[in-house]
Amino acid sequence: MLALPAQVVVAAAAIAGTGAAPAADGGGELGDARALRILYAGVPGDARETAFVEFLREHFESVGSIAVEKLSTATAAGYDVVVADGNRLYPMDPKNPSIDLKSTSLGPDFTRPIVMISAQGGTIQHHTKIDWL
Repeated sequence: MLALPAQVVVAAAAIAGTGAAPAADGGGELGDARALRILYAGVPGDARETAFVEFLREHFESVGSIAVEKLSTATAAGYDVVVADGNRLYPMDPKNPSIDLKSTSLGPDFTRPIVMISAQGGTIQHHTKIDWL
């Protein structure tokens, strides 16, 4: 199983800008942030998707999942925060090395906060400063 730090959850809650915030007691509870609606956009059926969605559902009341190439303003409309993930690239198969990332390009009208994981982040926001250097 993929172990994820609780900081991912807190970061997602903090960037949502909804006024929801983690509980002040530091006990790991999210308080009002638990009500945030989270969309995981990744690789359907992949072990990473299974682990992330399971983890997110433990901490948030509403979690959806779609293929990352279907991520758009319309598909994210009902969510507060998007977690965008892609295929794991490393270590590559030495017999078949490839960078197989799904194409996802969001325009300037996409305004949802995004937590970008893996190299997928370089395929998402080409009109911003977030891109390959």
